[in-house]
Amino acid sequence: MHSPSRIRLVYLSLIAVAITFAPQVHAGAWTRPSAGWFVSLGYGRWFTDRRFDEGGNEVDFMALQPGFDDTDEYRSQALRIYGEYGLTDDWTVIGDGVRTLGIGGQRGTAP
Repeated sequence: MHSPSRIRLVYLSLIAVAITFAPQVHAGAWTRPSAGWFVSLGYGRWFTDRRFDEGGNEVDFMALQPGFDDTDEYRSQALRIYGEYGLTDDWTVIGDGVRTLGIGGQRGTAP
């Protein structure tokens, strides 16, 4: 029977040989063709009345804050744009941006 360290050495040797003689792999970024373009628009909105405190416990969004009750929540909305334009077949310009439409808390009313 073979010792565990000898078996481990055989496996490591086989892996080293496989890596050494593996075929080359070429990867790179895709570029846009000259004068080619791509635009993506997105919209996101987030609403929550829960959050995690410093200890990792789930609590009301504004728990223990003076003037807030357990129906207060966080709201946010945003428009996003992403674009690519091919200057040449080898060079692509990329840009993105975001416009926040609204962010903050909303006060509820306690029952």
